[in-house]
Amino acid sequence: MGLGSKIFRALGILSSEGAGGIRSRLKMLLVTIAERRRYRRWAYLQAQASAEHSDAIIRAGREMPRRPLISVILPVYNIEEELLRKCIDSVRRQTYENWQLCIADDFSPSPHVRRVIEEYASRDSRITAVFRKENGHISAASNSALEPVKGEFTALLDHDDELSPDALFWVAREIAASPDADLFYSDEDKIGPDGDRFDPAFKPDWSRDLFYSLNLLTHLSVFRTDILRQIGGFRRGFEGSQDYDLSLRFIERIDERKIRHIPRVLYHWRVIPGSVAMAAGEKPYAHENARRALRSHFDRLGIAAEVTETVNSLHRVRYQIPASSRIRIIVFGEGNWPDSITSQSTGGLQTEFIRCKGYFWEPENINDLRRHDIYCFVNAGLRPANAQWLKELAGFAAVEQIGCVGGKVLGASGETLAGGIVFAQGRAATAHYGFPSNANGNIFRNKVISNFSAVAAAVFAIRGDLLRDSGLPDLSDIFGISEMCLRLRDNGFRIVHTPYAAFIAGRSFRRSVKAMIPFRNVDDPFLNPNLDIAGGSLLPDA
Repeated sequence: MGLGSKIFRALGILSSEGAGGIRSRLKMLLVTIAERRRYRRWAYLQAQASAEHSDAIIRAGREMPRRPLISVILPVYNIEEELLRKCIDSVRRQTYENWQLCIADDFSPSPHVRRVIEEYASRDSRITAVFRKENGHISAASNSALEPVKGEFTALLDHDDELSPDALFWVAREIAASPDADLFYSDEDKIGPDGDRFDPAFKPDWSRDLFYSLNLLTHLSVFRTDILRQIGGFRRGFEGSQDYDLSLRFIERIDERKIRHIPRVLYHWRVIPGSVAMAAGEKPYAHENARRALRSHFDRLGIAAEVTETVNSLHRVRYQIPASSRIRIIVFGEGNWPDSITSQSTGGLQTEFIRCKGYFWEPENINDLRRHDIYCFVNAGLRPANAQWLKELAGFAAVEQIGCVGGKVLGASGETLAGGIVFAQGRAATAHYGFPSNANGNIFRNKVISNFSAVAAAVFAIRGDLLRDSGLPDLSDIFGISEMCLRLRDNGFRIVHTPYAAFIAGRSFRRSVKAMIPFRNVDDPFLNPNLDIAGGSLLPDA
């Protein structure tokens, strides 16, 4: 882009978004530069460590008391020869040697595809080749690759991507450590034409609500083979998101405690034209098929939920509020809360408005708090960014498996001030503190619904029975309900953060905000150990 084009674009942003838009775009650019720089350093150090310990990893793989056979299924169609070779070579270079590679060619018209596959199959007995007699697209080809699988576990690989050399070793090691687990997934990054690695996806441990927003499991995902076959493998009609549909049907069959996350970058997703890795808009049909798969999932579970498109072609789930629910809006703290805000937000809902004096609230009789009552707490120094905030919070709070749901608080320039909370090394921090609201953050968690171990006390909702059992909330500080959230989390409830219940902070609230505070040591499954929480940045820890 030339200088004139850049100036023209900047003037367009200034006209449509004002000076704040320019500042926001600049912040996003600085965050992106910082992440790329940090990740380049992180990847370099990890590559060095892997090279230094490769012999030890090979020995450890050979000496494992249990060495499960891991089958890798690879559907192929008309891929460039160089990329196909890189893909297959990435499996053959594995430091863990007990693998099977099942390749299914989906009737590729290019003759080099069959030639390359036959060459590798003749050189390595661990490679099985299937040549389909007609083109059936990726779901059918994946099922063809699944047919000859002999392994107890099956890993998915796309024909233009690569595994890290130690990928299957770390999977086998986690299988040995968790023999009852049924599903494993790892972190990933993207790889460019020049081999440059960037855009890491440092994932949390299993996060159902984030999984409903995007495909958390892909890539690398490894499934127990007999369950894959029980559910019928891949379904036609969900092409482009066939793996997402597969995962949704798979998790319906298992205890989610049997899902294991391996916090290592074991998969490199190649960026080429036409790939979703290049841009979300490359395959619009794939995103709509993902939402169809989600709707089908909720229908099978009997859950009343609406699934729509949101930012970056990702997904947004809204839950129906039961007609029996009564919602009590409790406004606390300093500031004036106009009645008009409440009236604009409560259409069709049974609501009661309560104004606290200061930062303390106590019901007349705590034993009267009912299961179907939803208590929504809002700091008086905030103003809603849209009229749907109450329905958004109440919908999640009404879900039986959810313990507490929190919204997002933005500053005057749209920067994140409060929302999801992460814990590490004796500290608690607001995730993505200072990030513009339109910045992706850690795998889009600044922009989509996801799970955290706690949410901010600035704006949150909870059911009456859980509030009764958890004790009265501390409303004096944005970290004040962290202990309550942690107790709910430890009792098996999900803690949800939704950016769609967004509020703008007034001056009095902004003065009280802190990015991070000292806190007791907490094991946080929703913070990847490769991330730095200093200042809430969630950038690679390098």
